[in-house]
Formats: sequence, structure tokens, C-alpha cells
Amino acid sequence: MEITRRGEPVAVVLSVAAYRRTLARPDAFRQALRAWQSRWTDADREVADDFFDSLRDGTTGRDVDL
Repeated sequence: MEITRRGEPVAVVLSVAAYRRTLARPDAFRQALRAWQSRWTDADREVADDFFDSLRDGTTGRDVDL
């Protein structure tokens, strides 16, 4: 069941069983993260210092009159 405020969803009502299933998910994520980490060394995950420089738009952007 969804609870809304002014037409926007703000909360949900769950059964205890459904709520408990949501609590178990962080462990599943943690296990998946550890499995991924075990497949790669620190060197494999390393990012070059200038990597993000190539992703950023170097233009000054649009002109704004204040």
C-alpha cells in the first residue's frame, strides 16, 4: 500500500515478511561487492590521475546576465 501527500508518494506499508526481505538485501549487496573485489586486484581498479580530465567539458558554459 502506498501513502501519498498532495498526490506524491511518501511512504509504503509492508507486511512484516516483505519488510524482513528488504533488510536482507544489504547482505546480498555486500556479498556481491566482496565477490567482485576478490576478482580484481587494486592495480586493476586503479584510475589514472588525469582520467576524469578527459570526461569534463572544458568550455565556459553559457553567458548569463545577472
